[in-house]
Amino acid sequence: MSERAYKILTWLQNQNSTELPIRQATLAEEFQCSRRTIGRALKQLKEAGLLVDLNQRHQNRCKIYRVEVPQKEGLTPEAQRQWDFFGHIFKAVFKQVDEEKLKAYYAKATWNLEGITDIHQLYRKTFDGMYALPELEPHLPLWKREPQLREKA
Repeated sequence: MSERAYKILTWLQNQNSTELPIRQATLAEEFQCSRRTIGRALKQLKEAGLLVDLNQRHQNRCKIYRVEVPQKEGLTPEAQRQWDFFGHIFKAVFKQVDEEKLKAYYAKATWNLEGITDIHQLYRKTFDGMYALPELEPHLPLWKREPQLREKA
C-alpha cells in the first residue's frame, strides 16, 4: 500500500463515523494532490479490504464507503521493537499526552505497519500516522509551527 493510501486511511479512520461519503475532490484538496492520485489510493484501500463501497450515493453525488477498522490487541513485533528503541523520542515530541494514552495512540498509528523491517521506513510511517491523528498535536518549537517564522529562521 502506498504512503498516500496509508495517510488517507488514517485520516478516514479518525472521522466520527465508519460509514461516510467520500468526495475525491475534497480529499485531493485536503492532501494537496490530484483527484487521480486519490482515486488510485482509494482503489488500493478497496483492494486491501480496508474500504468497502456500499453502492450508495450521498445526495446523488459522492459514493458512501465503510471504513474497516481491524481490531488488534497490543503492538506488532516491529512496532514494539521501535517503541523500545525510540519511545523516549515519541514521549518528547508528544509530551502533552500521558504515557498510557500515547502508547494507545502509537498502537493506533502502527496497527497496519506489520512486516515493515526497515527501521527508518517504519519510523517515518509511524510519525506520519501519529501526525494524522487529530487528538495529537506535536510539541514543536514555535518557529516550526508557523510557516512565516520558519522562512525567517
